[in-house]
Amino acid sequence: MTGDDYAAFGTLVREYVASLPFVLDFQDYEGELAGLERVYGPPGGAALLAELDGSAVGCVGIMSLQPPATAELKRMYLQPTARGRGLGRSLAEAALATAARLGYEIVRLDTVAELEAANALYRSMGFVEIAPYRHNPLPTARFYEVALREAGSR
Repeated sequence: MTGDDYAAFGTLVREYVASLPFVLDFQDYEGELAGLERVYGPPGGAALLAELDGSAVGCVGIMSLQPPATAELKRMYLQPTARGRGLGRSLAEAALATAARLGYEIVRLDTVAELEAANALYRSMGFVEIAPYRHNPLPTARFYEVALREAGSR
């Protein structure tokens, strides 16, 4: 990724955070945005963009978690005008493929029940609901994981 790509990623993450029906301060996303290349860069992370007509319209990140063979899918977002075209699934599939290339065996994520389309997408891709693996004070928080071997066989 270039510096411009990271800037586009950061812009999309800010749009994502602003679109949420709750405050995300408990995740220190400002600190994350200040260090995008550190959080989502090599060797253990990745930032991916979806483009339409040459413009970035969506993003997703992969970052390392503990235990070492576990990654987290973060900041998956599509601008409203880009939705309904299969880009969300394409982004998620690219993120899982990238995580596998980086050597991860498991990918986790957290979301909220209100994001129904996201929950349905994750379940359709083999993610299963798990116990919380990180702090999330939201009452409708949902936690998922997928074993990459299983996701690849779908």
